[in-house]
Amino acid sequence: MKQRIRFLNAALLCSLLLLPAIVGAQGTLADYERALGLRDRVQKLALNIPDRANWIEKTSRFWYRRSVKGGSDFVLVDADTAARRPAFDHEKIAASLSAAAAGKYTALMLPLTSIRFIDAEQAIEFAVSGTTWRCTLLDYALGGLLS
Repeated sequence: MKQRIRFLNAALLCSLLLLPAIVGAQGTLADYERALGLRDRVQKLALNIPDRANWIEKTSRFWYRRSVKGGSDFVLVDADTAARRPAFDHEKIAASLSAAAAGKYTALMLPLTSIRFIDAEQAIEFAVSGTTWRCTLLDYALGGLLS
């Protein structure tokens, strides 16, 4: 019986001694906000990091988005020849989107994460702020589609 009481006393003492360490392990809101902001600070340091490749249907071409100094851009690759080029004119899309969406966009800070080539690669579709846009690559005219 005495051993059981000693064991319970020891367990209680250990629990009381460990309680501050357990309670202190919980992070504060500021800790979590700082951790979430870390990606934004570090992401700008990683350059030429490609996102996943996206194949264009029934072709040997694919596109990907990559990080560059000041933002990101989209690259089109022909798998047969290994030729790379910009997927579209980033400056023209930024100007068209700024006018159509009443915002201010730059070539490297386009709010696009994904595009879809349509009309035999003569146009692209992308979503911005809940609106799906269609952009012809001949004149960079934008048309908003219902989302």
